Amino acid sequence: MQILSQDITFLVKRARVLRAEMTKAVSNNTNFISGPDRIRIDSYLKALKDFKGWIVSQPFMDLPKTSPKQYDLGPSPIVPEMENMDSMVILELMKTAEEEVALSQSGQMTSGLIEQDADRWDKNILKVEKFLTEYVDSNSPLDRPDSAFVNPVVGL
Repeated sequence: MQILSQDITFLVKRARVLRAEMTKAVSNNTNFISGPDRIRIDSYLKALKDFKGWIVSQPFMDLPKTSPKQYDLGPSPIVPEMENMDSMVILELMKTAEEEVALSQSGQMTSGLIEQDADRWDKNILKVEKFLTEYVDSNSPLDRPDSAFVNPVVGL
């Protein structure tokens, strides 16, 4: 995937770090999100919100000598099958957030994040946070003695 925005490139790459970390999480081979993994997820989500806030607080850059410049994000990493269905939901939601912002109008600008794209990003991140607080926190761990460990171990 190629885009023209330096800011969106940095935002998407930061979001992909969260997904990479999550695919290596100990929780993936269980039916719950462990305390350390939850702290890590929450800290990454906060960092993504802060970075997006930094982007929108910056002046729009007029870069006539260096733009348009294409940034290659490469293909979006595939979400692997794993035991932890909650982790899979978070990974898919984050993949959607990344793709939406990368393919947005802002992704085709030199820099910055227009209001509609910033709002869409915020709502995608909020959906992940609400999934954690409104579903995961009250439904984890699930007792799954008959269906546990049907997928190969991930994270290696």
